Amino acid sequence: MDLEMKLKEMIIEKSFGDIQIDDVAFGKDLVNDLGYNSIALILIVIEIEEEFEISLETEDINPNELSNYEYLHGVIVRLVKEKV
Repeated sequence: MDLEMKLKEMIIEKSFGDIQIDDVAFGKDLVNDLGYNSIALILIVIEIEEEFEISLETEDINPNELSNYEYLHGVIVRLVKEKV
């Protein structure tokens, strides 16, 4: 399974709403569009770190952008590539 599909599945699993795989897309916001709250956002970040064996540092966590799927995806892709 590729990184993007795994990330989408993780986001769906932790959501409080009834969302589908196509709902998780660039331009979508986990809070405003997908029903996440601040606790769910923190939990998904922790799960992402564990699943992809990465660590989001302070400079990776822009509070204004962290709930944006495209931003989150980009940070994860970068950190996974840096790990290799």
